[in-house]
Amino acid sequence: MKRVLIYGFILFSIAACKSDDEDIITPPTGYEGYTLVWSHEFDDNSISNLNWTYELGDGANYGLPPGLVNEEKQLYTNDAANAFIEKDADEVSALVIAANEEAGGSFSSAKLITQGLQTFRYGRIEARMKLTTGQGMWPTIWMLGDNITHVHWPGCGEVDIMECH
Repeated sequence: MKRVLIYGFILFSIAACKSDDEDIITPPTGYEGYTLVWSHEFDDNSISNLNWTYELGDGANYGLPPGLVNEEKQLYTNDAANAFIEKDADEVSALVIAANEEAGGSFSSAKLITQGLQTFRYGRIEARMKLTTGQGMWPTIWMLGDNITHVHWPGCGEVDIMECH
């Protein structure tokens, strides 16, 4: 069986599991016996619609109750104020997901997904993130089965890569 390596280096600035004073781990550039099949470093300074799409709204348009399943307070948008690329202190391109307070005390943010664009059955998934702290933030990265539109969650399966709360 062929091994597959899949990784994307993503810098999120939404919440924290790691403090700024801890050492940053530099990932290796490859792994013996694995073949890189997909990666997105955001070097093109765009959120490519070949790799990413936005999940919009508060869940109601996906058949979920408002607030999705975690009683989330934000409305997910595709607004450039909520998801954009910028250079970090080391001049490395990074994806930034920003939660913004809107008029009336509501919040907006972004949720990016690869549904219908990237599918992997086996492999190694890596992401490099920088997360800031804040009350009420719950950053997550997870994978769902690509059959979610037919069997829905949790029947499609879920693998949590990172979840802080």
